[in-house]
Amino acid sequence: MANQSLWNGENLLGSWKASIAVGDSVVTRNSGKLLLTNQRLIFDPFKLFDAGNGILGTSFKITNVILSVDANFTLLRDINSVQPSGNSRVELGIAGGKPRYYLMAAPGMHRPWSSRHSEVRDDAVQRISEAVANARSISE
Repeated sequence: MANQSLWNGENLLGSWKASIAVGDSVVTRNSGKLLLTNQRLIFDPFKLFDAGNGILGTSFKITNVILSVDANFTLLRDINSVQPSGNSRVELGIAGGKPRYYLMAAPGMHRPWSSRHSEVRDDAVQRISEAVANARSISE
């Protein structure tokens, strides 16, 4: 995500390779980057011509194109809770909506349920939780 895509006054706080989970399972729908700013949590799906090799990476990119997956975001002030779930899953409680689940990916190729993802998941949970708390204290 290029800096010109950030909103005015927005700063990038974190970035992780992640996938959107189908419900609370370890099955993924789309793969991309989860970007944390001081105002939003953004899912930016991999595009077909993004850098990266491998059959699996290419299949996610093709799937994203076929399904017309666009970047989407959640305002931090709309996030009620951030919880670790399983070895790789982050569960977000969203104001007025269903929970949203992301599967965090450690570097390398590992099964979604691998404990190798736990460190990345824990980092994301901590940093997102802190950003949500900061965003709420500013908006109050």
